[in-house]
Amino acid sequence: MHVEEAKRLIRETFQNHFDENRFRLFAKNLFNDLDESKAFAYQGQFIPDAYKDHVRQYKRLGKYTDPDGAALDVLVVNLKRETALDRARTMQRNFIAWYLKHRGEKDAAIVAYHTDGLEDWRFSYVRMDYRTEQGETGKVRVKTDLPPARRYSFLVGQNENSHTAQTRFQPLLEDDRHNPTLDRIEEAFNIETVTQEFFEKYRLLFNELKEALDSVVEHNAVVAEDFGEKGVDTVNFAKKTLGQIVFLYFLQKKGWFGVARDKAWGTGPKNFLRQLFDDRKYNNFFNDILEPLFYEALARERDQNYYRLFDCKIPFLNGGLFDPINEYDWVHCDILLPDALFSNRNRTEEGDVGTGILDIFDRYNFTVREDEPLEREVAVDPEMLGKVFENLLEVKDRKSKGTYYTPREIVHYMCRESLISHLDTELAGADSDLFLRREDLEYLIRYGERIREHDARVRREGKETPDYPYLLPAPIRAKADLIDAKLADIRVCDPAVGSGAFLVGMMAEIVKARQTLSIYIDSREPRGTYFFKRQAIQNSLYGVDIDPGAVEIAKLRLWLSLIVDEEDIREIKPLPNLDYKVMQGNSLLEEYEGIKLFDEKLITDSPVDEIEMLIQEAKQRQQRLQREYFRLQANGKLTAFKRQDLELQLQELATHLKKLEKRVGRIGEEIPLFDSEAKKKADEIKQLHKEFFETFQKSRKDAIKARIEALEWELIEATLREQHKPDALKEIGIWKKANIRPFFLWKFHFAEVFREKRGFDVVIANPPYVRQESIKAFKPQLKQAFGNFYCGTADLYTYFYKRGLEILKPAGHLCFIAPNKFMRAGYGEKTRALLAGDATPEIVIDFGDLPIFDATTYPSILLIEKARPEADAKTLVATFTDPSQLERLDETLAAVGFSMPVAALKPEGWTLERPEILTLMEKLRKAGKPLGEYVDGKFYYGIKTGLNEAFVIDEAARKHLIAEDPKSADLIKPWLRGRDIRKWKAEWAGLYVIFTRRGTDIEQYPAIKRHLEQFRKDLEPKKSEKTKRGRKPGTYKWFEIQDNIAYFEEFEKEKIIYQEIATFQSFGYAEAGWFCNNKCYLVSRIDDFLLGLLNSKTTWWFLGNITSGLVGGARAMQMPYMEQLPIPSATAAQKSPIIERVRKILADPDSPAVPRLESEIDDLVYKLYGLTKDEITLVEGT
Repeated sequence: MHVEEAKRLIRETFQNHFDENRFRLFAKNLFNDLDESKAFAYQGQFIPDAYKDHVRQYKRLGKYTDPDGAALDVLVVNLKRETALDRARTMQRNFIAWYLKHRGEKDAAIVAYHTDGLEDWRFSYVRMDYRTEQGETGKVRVKTDLPPARRYSFLVGQNENSHTAQTRFQPLLEDDRHNPTLDRIEEAFNIETVTQEFFEKYRLLFNELKEALDSVVEHNAVVAEDFGEKGVDTVNFAKKTLGQIVFLYFLQKKGWFGVARDKAWGTGPKNFLRQLFDDRKYNNFFNDILEPLFYEALARERDQNYYRLFDCKIPFLNGGLFDPINEYDWVHCDILLPDALFSNRNRTEEGDVGTGILDIFDRYNFTVREDEPLEREVAVDPEMLGKVFENLLEVKDRKSKGTYYTPREIVHYMCRESLISHLDTELAGADSDLFLRREDLEYLIRYGERIREHDARVRREGKETPDYPYLLPAPIRAKADLIDAKLADIRVCDPAVGSGAFLVGMMAEIVKARQTLSIYIDSREPRGTYFFKRQAIQNSLYGVDIDPGAVEIAKLRLWLSLIVDEEDIREIKPLPNLDYKVMQGNSLLEEYEGIKLFDEKLITDSPVDEIEMLIQEAKQRQQRLQREYFRLQANGKLTAFKRQDLELQLQELATHLKKLEKRVGRIGEEIPLFDSEAKKKADEIKQLHKEFFETFQKSRKDAIKARIEALEWELIEATLREQHKPDALKEIGIWKKANIRPFFLWKFHFAEVFREKRGFDVVIANPPYVRQESIKAFKPQLKQAFGNFYCGTADLYTYFYKRGLEILKPAGHLCFIAPNKFMRAGYGEKTRALLAGDATPEIVIDFGDLPIFDATTYPSILLIEKARPEADAKTLVATFTDPSQLERLDETLAAVGFSMPVAALKPEGWTLERPEILTLMEKLRKAGKPLGEYVDGKFYYGIKTGLNEAFVIDEAARKHLIAEDPKSADLIKPWLRGRDIRKWKAEWAGLYVIFTRRGTDIEQYPAIKRHLEQFRKDLEPKKSEKTKRGRKPGTYKWFEIQDNIAYFEEFEKEKIIYQEIATFQSFGYAEAGWFCNNKCYLVSRIDDFLLGLLNSKTTWWFLGNITSGLVGGARAMQMPYMEQLPIPSATAAQKSPIIERVRKILADPDSPAVPRLESEIDDLVYKLYGLTKDEITLVEGT
């Protein structure tokens, strides 16, 4: 098909109301060989009962088999209700999943969903994820239970632009010679391509807007003065302005703007902003139109919502998004941004007309529905705002802030598992004849939405039948009210909230579960999606981030997610205030120079409440023990010994509870008649936060906010005055003016959480990954804040584990995705002790070097309970090795995960391996002494010169320097790099190092001094880290190598040398006098027996299980790992055959006999360690 024909076909098909003939023509040209011979239409009794309320008719226009043999049907689904097109997305997906499963287990379908009378329709690609199992006969078959389907969709029609559809489908339509594969079809629906394209355009718009603002500030003294006084910078102004415009693009799709005075909400034009621009009733679009729209029309309550300037209704949205940044004076500051910045007639590289903000945004579809793992909209959605926020950070800023965006599959997985564990803990020992198993809760949270229509139909009919039994487990149905109450009462916090992905994800999972439970709950109370979301935002979700821009994006996403489900079009409710739910601050600091900035007594409850909390903790432990008792009993595994042990613990707890309850009675008699002043202040804080959330009147909202902020600073200042800290008071004054908190007072701002629950139920986050080298200035504050937990070489994320556990309630759950480095690194010892000693890991997933994020961060997921582990506690462990596993986390974990004792997660290092591997590791450890002892601790690090360009020379330069001054030879040494280390023997590449160690008198070596002089500016030690040129700060002289190598004499000896980062086994002999760089380590003991051991399979297997894995299978071989290597005891007779073979290899490393000799060494080493055949198989097969 010709280019113009393809464009026209796409426009006619997708920019009009649904027309079956146009759609059929599009499908025939897309698939070339579409088989229309077996088309059909079904309705009425041929539609399953579960879908009859939603689906009027469905048709198959044709079927298609791709070149790989995969089968696809082209379908048209006529939906009954208006809302079905937009709201019942799960139903639509499940209906096609049913169809594909029962029509020959087809692979996929292209589907047009439409509703009679509506201008818009949905164009979708649905793909099945069939799972197989082996039946009793051994035959492999597709599993029959709820195969998941994934749907990718375009919302199309008269109100939508087809720009994205054109770019994706035009190449397929043009290709008449090749039939597309299903992979190519799916690629056309790939949201990531759209995302990247939108990123780039958004970045350009941001830069242009910022430059235009810079110009205004430069040339307008009034604006410059106001911005300077209010602390407004053009970067954040540009970010907020673009965010406001994007927000309006989302909302104008709902028809909420430009509504005629006597018309209903939803009837406004879907291109309201474009109409405002094109009307040209202004001198300057930003100054005369956008600012009044933002800061007056949307921010202030008006009678009947009528706004005279635009002669239409505009909803009052409240919420804070439409407050001027830092309260700049928008009325008196004329910010005259060029109109062309918003729309123009310039041509883009792709040939489109217009490069302005409105021009670019007009080309994209906007949807306020955030994507879920099984449902992808090919449009700009609120999740993109988070990615855009990350994208706007310069690379250096991203690294300094450790900002990496978490993929949605992982976000939703972590949210689901956290909810399951929370409910499992909360409902343990629930008073019920039907025991609530964890497996039942897993079914509700993971699969509840898939069976919703099915169970709703059973409920309507009032009885189960063989064809329609309930699918949700009976205990869940029986306790639906209780589970629902627990979900409504949950408190969740993200202490590194970023752009809000985890808060939005957690809200989505809570809402889905409560929607499923609604089927079994008889209630006259509201139970719609909007109600559930608003309740979650108001009661359940909290977040903190050090970056104010991130906080604004997080709020924006929560508001958008709420607005999409606003169903009362008669009266649009203002947005809830989130200023005291999602807040700016440094999650890690509550102190200034060791001084607590807030007296926690202000929110501490009475002694009775403290004991009530102890009673609650004891009851939770009692419930856990009861749960374990019943589970073991139900599975026939309750041994007599275990029964006696559990019953004894339960008796002790019962006695403890009675004593606590008696103490409550005694203390109750001593409670004073009147509350203290502190209690009154605490109650005022609590009431102000509650009122602020519910207040919509701007003047009242501003007054409450000012009172809360004043109270916060007053309390901090009073504390510092008491401690006689005048300098701190001055610094506090600067923070106060800028409205920035380089600290966060958890129990002040979230007082209600700590008063009512003693902490959060769930803490969930992707904490910033900032290397310890980048936080040097911050380390003194961390040391004061974290005391004994502090480690000078620990990366920043480790402190989030500590803080996360501190803000959890007892038996609460923490779920982080963070680097796996702490599991084995020396700096992680305290973190390991914390997470498996003071808490109980429930799930540990190591992703190794899989590309979870844009950067290589070696991520892992930990789900832990804040409770000390029981003696026989187990954790579910898995190592993921393939990117395809990320799409099916639950199934992959079930397939590759295994249970291991929490006791095996030792402070010395975590090895995530199966029991048989751990057993062998322990056997090897016991077979001899650690290498560190064997060599008397004589491991040495290679030389770091600080500027190899100056110090490392070749043969020609060496000869030149010696010719100038023969004494130069004393300082010039053969030089080995990491790449020069080979297995058995290092291979020198003819390079040298000028080794000017500490104490060298450079005047005695004039030739070398002249050589180094040419690099002097780069050799001088920096005065501070901020200095751009020079080597790292230090006391060394400009001509000396950077590090003090006090052990330099060890390089003059024969030695064993190995790479710091090794992709293959390479322990080699190095001659006396050969020096090496900092990519190598050396053992200054030449021992042919040791060299043979180090190059054996057993050694490499052991090291593979204790070292950190890096990209490409490389291993980090630093000293803390190497010194653990067990060296077996051996007699001279046992050593002799190994030494003999090593010497033969060293004599001729290239001999064809080397593989045979290595194999013989391996066999000899197996015998030394006493390995069995099975253990040898384990070593050789891993």
